[in-house]
Amino acid sequence: MLFGGFNEDALGQEFHPVVRLFMNDSLFISGGSTDNNPAIFAILSDKVGINSVGSGIGHDITAILDGNANEIMILNEFYETDNNDNTRGYITYPLYNLSEGTHTLTLKAWNVYNYSASATITFEVKNGEPKIGRFFAYPNPARENVHIHIEHNSSDMPTDADIYIFDASGRMLRSIKPSISDGSYVIGNVEWDFRNQSGAKVANGVYFMRAIVTFANGNQDTKSTKVIFKK
Repeated sequence: MLFGGFNEDALGQEFHPVVRLFMNDSLFISGGSTDNNPAIFAILSDKVGINSVGSGIGHDITAILDGNANEIMILNEFYETDNNDNTRGYITYPLYNLSEGTHTLTLKAWNVYNYSASATITFEVKNGEPKIGRFFAYPNPARENVHIHIEHNSSDMPTDADIYIFDASGRMLRSIKPSISDGSYVIGNVEWDFRNQSGAKVANGVYFMRAIVTFANGNQDTKSTKVIFKK
């Protein structure tokens, strides 16, 4: 089946799919950490329709790990069309027993007019005790809101998390309790509007953040970062 329909008026125009690639869910940012059993997660969209049956030689939806062309993963049967938008769909494909260290993943898709697109991400497999990976704020410096991003290496282990924000003198200004999503390597989608606990806007300057994450085995991990506020 070819999803998305067929538009004769579009013949002769060059349309390429849009490929967005993650690990486990769409909160993942390239370069983040995983355990050794992550899942490929991709969002594919195309105004003329994704080719999900591989019609045409070499026109399958494929993924390649670490550039190994001898072990191409064919993902056609894992493509599911969005229930509300037949020009968009999703792929979830589990990986198992990956070696510790940095890996590269490339996913390629085609549309029904035989145009392709691909996306590549990197991720680092960290086995052993669950830990915080990257903890950062962006944009940095920031003029208005700032996004706070916490990554970890265990998709099913975090049970609690807190973010504490301090000024340069070490005085705590704000605490934030981010949400935890099952099956994700990222905690929360957190924004800070540069207001203290009472709701007052803070002054220009450097602010320090500390993340504390509690895991299901009872262990805690903490990491710090900083953000610069410039009105």
